[in-house]
Amino acid sequence: MLESSGGSLPTAFFGGSPSSNNIPANALYFVGRNSIAAVRQVADANIYASGAINYTTNNLGQPIQYVDGQGNPSGAGGGSEVVSIVKLIPNSIGTVAAQDIGTLPTLSYEGVPYSTNNIINGSYPIWGYERYIYYTPGTSTLAPSNDQLSLIQALETAVTDPSFQSTSSLFINKFVSYNAVNASVQRNPHVDGGPITSTIY
Repeated sequence: MLESSGGSLPTAFFGGSPSSNNIPANALYFVGRNSIAAVRQVADANIYASGAINYTTNNLGQPIQYVDGQGNPSGAGGGSEVVSIVKLIPNSIGTVAAQDIGTLPTLSYEGVPYSTNNIINGSYPIWGYERYIYYTPGTSTLAPSNDQLSLIQALETAVTDPSFQSTSSLFINKFVSYNAVNASVQRNPHVDGGPITSTIY
């Protein structure tokens, strides 16, 4: 809703104070990643949004639209930048991956609070499959050596290993295990924003 309304809405729309004495009500600002970020694409696909307006702050701390060097609508380059901007704009919400939430409060979606368990049981719908693709030149002097290919394969094995996912600080509270989700629900077709179906019933 915030994205489709130009990135801001009066807080009165959500039960805040309305405008009075020609003083506008506070605005609620959307802070998000740029449109090429996987987090933004997954979130937008799941909530059927297509907006491109994000907010940041100027050197006076005032909310301004986030634009790139050519003046085009853009967004934050990373989750830590979104977090920093949200902390600077009191009336703002942002979209980040689980590993960037930290101590920030999370919002419910369609009445369902964010939690790992609610993702696993399919009741919290804003999630997508992690995709990892390594592009390497097949020929030329830039092609990876056998040792480098072995390292890439070892990395792929590690990030899909259930024991790694349940014990590594690189994974815990930052991702939801594919095996855990796949044991309960799936997106069908296997795309961001696709319908969630049970794999149990």
